[in-house]
Amino acid sequence: MEGFLTDFLNSLTGSSHDSIYDMLINGNAIIALWIESTLPALSDIFQTMYAISFSLGVSLIVLKFLKKGFDVYILWTDGDAEADPISLLTNFTRAIAVAICFPTI
Repeated sequence: MEGFLTDFLNSLTGSSHDSIYDMLINGNAIIALWIESTLPALSDIFQTMYAISFSLGVSLIVLKFLKKGFDVYILWTDGDAEADPISLLTNFTRAIAVAICFPTI
């Protein structure tokens, strides 16, 4: 079975048995056994993804606050226009505080 699989992979890639072995086995062994050599690269990727998702989340909170305020106090289509705008601002501040404190909590 191994011979068939290596022949199939060799025919797909057009390379020799040694390079397929190095690519599949040795590459995975390096990742599995010497994780400290690959972890800094993964850490940078996760930090970048976290920064992007965090800024997207905060941007969506701000957009929701602006849309809700516009719908309630300008268009008068959502909620009570006679309500105090401080409650809307208080809820917005709570949402921002939770978004900022969430990673440490």
